[in-house]
Amino acid sequence: ERAKRAAESQKKALYESLGVKDDAEFDAYLKAKQEAEDKQKTETERLADQAKKAQDALDKNKSESDAKLAEMQKRIVDSEIKILASADAKDKDGKVTRTAFRPEALNDIPLLIDRSKIEEREGVITGIDTALAELAKAKPWLLADEAPPPGKGTPRSGGRFSKTSEKRENDKPMFNSL
Repeated sequence: ERAKRAAESQKKALYESLGVKDDAEFDAYLKAKQEAEDKQKTETERLADQAKKAQDALDKNKSESDAKLAEMQKRIVDSEIKILASADAKDKDGKVTRTAFRPEALNDIPLLIDRSKIEEREGVITGIDTALAELAKAKPWLLADEAPPPGKGTPRSGGRFSKTSEKRENDKPMFNSL
């Protein structure tokens, strides 16, 4: 009985500190406090979801802009390659060390060049000259002063599609009405 009385007195002291009179008011107080915590948690979760969506959108935009930046950098390097390939390379004394590449080969040069030699540091592109020199040594027929290599696909003069006025037997029309 003494324990019950001690528990009752502690319960009364707790109720007085909380400002409630009996068990029913205490239960209502606990329920209100729980609802407020749930509402606060819901608000926090809602804000956390908004923050996550914003972060996802930021990450998506960053990846898209990184891809666009990489494409622009590639275009700049390709343009630099074409510009340097279209002109003669000269040393410090003004002597030509490599002649220009053929104009019809300029679109192929960015595909054929060894890009491992090319570097970009702080907006400055280096190594294009050495890569072009190596390409000129490996494929000299791409240079403007070199003849293309003989091969199976070289046209012969007087061929089927030549502009000569001679007609051959193979050039007869299939039908006489033509």
